[in-house]
Amino acid sequence: MLRRLVSTLLIAFIAANVVGAEEKGVPEEQFAARVPPEWKGVYQYRRADIMLAEFLPVAENVADWSTMLSYEFHAVDVWMDPIEFVDNFAANQAELCEGFRNLNMSSGMENGYPTSVRMLICPKMLASGKGRVTLLKAMRGDRGYYVAALMRRADEFEPEETPVSPDEIAAWSQFMRQIIVCVPGDSEHPCQPSDT
Repeated sequence: MLRRLVSTLLIAFIAANVVGAEEKGVPEEQFAARVPPEWKGVYQYRRADIMLAEFLPVAENVADWSTMLSYEFHAVDVWMDPIEFVDNFAANQAELCEGFRNLNMSSGMENGYPTSVRMLICPKMLASGKGRVTLLKAMRGDRGYYVAALMRRADEFEPEETPVSPDEIAAWSQFMRQIIVCVPGDSEHPCQPSDT
């Protein structure tokens, strides 16, 4: 399913609109994130300091989903490294989970922005009894944090196993590599491939 990640939709969470930079003539920082063509938007939330959008495969529903994609933007006053940002998120998740694992997939600079990618594995969520695997990518832009998450929810599983196959994890990783923070026309943060 996630092998067909050719996008027909470019999500442009334009942080400039959130914090007023566009009015000051600052180029619009964008969260360039694609939605797989056979997926549908199921939830959107927006206020001055946060934006969230969630997507499911067309055949799934909000009440009983197995795979979800979410994109978030958080405008913040306190800046921290994306590793610390993800560690804070993971610590919150660990409190809600039995047998939680936090695996660093990669951390460093990506398209000129600090980035961290983690695989969060929860064999059993305390509230629902279901398991969850999340591939999380956090990027610190100039105006806030951009977060992409691919999640698989399944029945409880053994701590050393996951409901995501190695081929799916590879496809998820490839998908996450395509998600960037960029500034149109900026050679330091190009919006690929049009600016390269």
